[in-house]
Amino acid sequence: MSVKLKGIYRHVKSGNLYRVLKIGRSVHGPENKVVIYEQLYESTRGKFPYGSVWTRKLDSWGGKVYKSDGTSHNRFERIKEIRKE
Repeated sequence: MSVKLKGIYRHVKSGNLYRVLKIGRSVHGPENKVVIYEQLYESTRGKFPYGSVWTRKLDSWGGKVYKSDGTSHNRFERIKEIRKE
């Protein structure tokens, strides 16, 4: 799974938007890459505000999810490229 930096992604199941900030390395082993990303929405209960930063294993970011109709899709869909400033 190739994740391009500076992109906006949509979570396929929830429809929520996220901005990929960087690809990082885990403290549990430099070979374990993680995606560092920012949520671009306010959570419904306000628990996690707009701009909260998250990490997810690179393999999980590019993993498959199943919709209610049984079809499989990539977990995140890149919808916009953001060029370096």
